[in-house]
Amino acid sequence: MRYDRILRRVWVKIDGREYALVFSLSVFEKLDVENDGNLIVQLSQGDTPYKLLSHAFKLALQQADKKITDTEAEALLEKFVYAEGLPSLSAVFWVAVAVSGLMGAKTSRVLLERMAVAAQDVDGLEDCTEADEKNGVEPEE
Repeated sequence: MRYDRILRRVWVKIDGREYALVFSLSVFEKLDVENDGNLIVQLSQGDTPYKLLSHAFKLALQQADKKITDTEAEALLEKFVYAEGLPSLSAVFWVAVAVSGLMGAKTSRVLLERMAVAAQDVDGLEDCTEADEKNGVEPEE
């Protein structure tokens, strides 16, 4: 797993291919609605049930690549969990939350330091676009 602070993406490897995850405000809103508006409370307490972790992973995959269907996202989640385990799913979630910046700069910095995940910020948008195209992601306009 690695992350990009500039583009706010987390990259995970599944079956030898890298996939981006984006934990955007719209993903956060969807998760909050599904948790009866208690997402902030859950996150501040470190309470992350599997349902939340799995749904966040699938939504973040689809936010990064609009072509990923629900069925594909479910299959990718399953492959990731069986290959990496539930602790890695939790780690991906927390790194994605931190990289998103939605918890504030200080909290994000602390989370990323604790997770000790490699940062690999792109030097320019061309690098990211090239990597995205290799993974079948259309550039955003």
